[in-house]
Amino acid sequence: MDDSQELQPSLAVCVIKPNQSFNMVIRALRSIANNINPEGLNYDDPTFVKISDIQMLSSYNQEQIDHLYLNDIMLDDFISPTQKNKMKLKHQEIFDLAKAGYNPIWQFCVEGINAMTKLKTLIGQKDPKIKMGSGDKGSLRSFYGNDRCDNAFYISETVHESLIDKGTFFEDQDMGPEE
Repeated sequence: MDDSQELQPSLAVCVIKPNQSFNMVIRALRSIANNINPEGLNYDDPTFVKISDIQMLSSYNQEQIDHLYLNDIMLDDFISPTQKNKMKLKHQEIFDLAKAGYNPIWQFCVEGINAMTKLKTLIGQKDPKIKMGSGDKGSLRSFYGNDRCDNAFYISETVHESLIDKGTFFEDQDMGPEE
């Protein structure tokens, strides 16, 4: 990278799906917190990535559930229409668990230089059966996920998507001063 290029911070939204146990949530958050930054990197370092806006919710509204389904499954060109229809039912069942009071939905943001890339590396491929590369020691999805739909996590795939996700999932949160 030359001096004319500036490091740009990024944002990524992560949702831990409500069919996961509280113990899994704590282990996953601890793993992300311990591994998102290189060992020894200080909080003052401009490349430090932080976890922010951690929230536990009892449910999502239907618009939020539909947003997750659209971005996580419907826009995936590698899934056939038949598979998408089957996954829609399973996806709805997963989020109905939160509405029924079984497990909450956990959501948070990561912010900083290369935050999205770092989070995607830790979380892993959408299909937990696919490893990222020969050096992959196992992602969180490969450990906690079962299949392409029940993959334990939703994460933003692009910077643009992360901004939409933040507005969709953190809608009641204060986003700054009003003008």
